[in-house]
Amino acid sequence: PYVALLVFVAFIAGLFLVGNEDFVGDARATRSLRAPFERAPRIIVPTTCPVGSIEITQQDIDRTIQNPNNHGYMITQPGYYCLRENIAVEGNALNIQGRGGLRVITIQSSKTTLDLNGNSIINIQGSPALAGNSGYFFQAISLWNPGQRPKQITVKNGLIQGFDGGISAASTGGFADITVERITFKKNYYSLFIHETNKVLVKDNIIENTNLGINIAARVMGDSSDIVVENNIFTEASRAIVIRLSLGVTVQMNKATGLNQISQMLNLVDVSDVRLNNNIISNYPEGFLASGNTVGSYS
Repeated sequence: PYVALLVFVAFIAGLFLVGNEDFVGDARATRSLRAPFERAPRIIVPTTCPVGSIEITQQDIDRTIQNPNNHGYMITQPGYYCLRENIAVEGNALNIQGRGGLRVITIQSSKTTLDLNGNSIINIQGSPALAGNSGYFFQAISLWNPGQRPKQITVKNGLIQGFDGGISAASTGGFADITVERITFKKNYYSLFIHETNKVLVKDNIIENTNLGINIAARVMGDSSDIVVENNIFTEASRAIVIRLSLGVTVQMNKATGLNQISQMLNLVDVSDVRLNNNIISNYPEGFLASGNTVGSYS
């Protein structure tokens, strides 16, 4: 009877561990935070791609990144795309300067999710721009479709490291409804750039060792609007967040630790209806810098 009882207790304990969502995750993203309102971003690491998804492999990337049109692996149809494994590229071997820049993955379609599936996209050589060398950019993921306005695009759940540009959404015509979540950006010159987009959600990301963390901009006031930047962690970001010419902006529950000699955690230029709530800023000479016609509230 005692043996049976012990087996039963062990079984119940096993169910509890499997059911506890904190039991599975990336150790980099489960660092506890001291503030009561913060949640630590997590990168969930499933073992396989979801049923029905379109899988992307290293072989797919190797084949398409050699294409001289500079767009790399092209996503042109709606769907759920999933990395089946870690992706490694060698920027020095791809003649980026001669090709006028390069992207590993380009998204052109609406209603598209790119799930890194807990995997990485890494440029082995690292970012020349971050090292102080100018030239054409090497981007990990680009949202790009000139003259169109792609909508409902999500990029999530993985690591992007060593690029001049981590994720970029910049195209004539703009975008609508872009989400970037649970991505660890590491050692990229700029981590995330979003231009001319209505409805932006950037949450639960980790951004480390970057010249520019999150940059959201427009050409004229209101081209970028309805923006939420929430619960992101910045470590050694020269400029953590820059937002320009945007309408309806919420920046809340972010945590940023900078370096003494570097500039701002948050730079707002001509931003209307901005709300700054419950952010933690340390080791920055300037925390919030608002200029132009920026109007809003903070707590």
